[in-house]
Amino acid sequence: MHLMLGSIRRMTHSLKQGAGDSAGKRRGFSMVELIVVLSVVTVLTALLMPGIRSARRTAYSVICSANQRQIGIGFMLWSEDRGGLLPKSLLQTEGDFAEMMAVTTGGGSEEMDKSFDGLGRLWEWRYIDSPRCLHCPAHRHTHTYECNEETYEESLTGDVEKRVYANYHYTGHLRLEPLVNEGRQSLRSMHRAGRSVLLTDGLRSREDFNHETGLNVLYADGSSQWQADTGSKIISSLPSDANSGTELFTGDNLGIQMIWFDLGVDSD
Repeated sequence: MHLMLGSIRRMTHSLKQGAGDSAGKRRGFSMVELIVVLSVVTVLTALLMPGIRSARRTAYSVICSANQRQIGIGFMLWSEDRGGLLPKSLLQTEGDFAEMMAVTTGGGSEEMDKSFDGLGRLWEWRYIDSPRCLHCPAHRHTHTYECNEETYEESLTGDVEKRVYANYHYTGHLRLEPLVNEGRQSLRSMHRAGRSVLLTDGLRSREDFNHETGLNVLYADGSSQWQADTGSKIISSLPSDANSGTELFTGDNLGIQMIWFDLGVDSD
């Protein structure tokens, strides 16, 4: 018995000693190995990044389309309560098509009442649950929901002094062709709108063009569809400076109208 216990003690001591020797001989990565590992990680990241960016763009486009459909429901509810009419745009009556992304008239001419306008009326009268749906997640400039959240809340207690922009471009409550041809203004009606275009992604400037390769378009039937910008024709026609002149029939306003006409803005 004593001999057996002695043998076990000697074996345990030998194992501990061997483990200690192995631990003493263990070493870390060499600089060369570390550089190789970092290089492999860098290459793999470079290979994966285009796919990640593409997936993110697709996700943003899907959310954007969902936002437009929510706005479309707001249009339908509004028109049901008002004999088929759409929210009035004071900016459209002034011929300021480039500014029809604005949801308020604040910051404009002294004669213009400071109020919600166009798309903003849907929020003012609560035909949409939140103004967040007026903003596209792909937008990366100064008109994000977060930049304007405080103004949306403050505007409920008084005049809207600040001009706030959505990320979507309202095509207005008036048919465009009579405006262009200087004819009698004709109200648009949801009752006969058919495939009329009610809304597009922002066209005020290149910074307002939410997606790199195209835009979502909301139709009067409530559907939102993707329109590819083949050859970058649309974005290249937009001004790079959003502060350029936007008086009636300036290049900016005419360019936006031409884009809308190409999309079939007043198709019944």
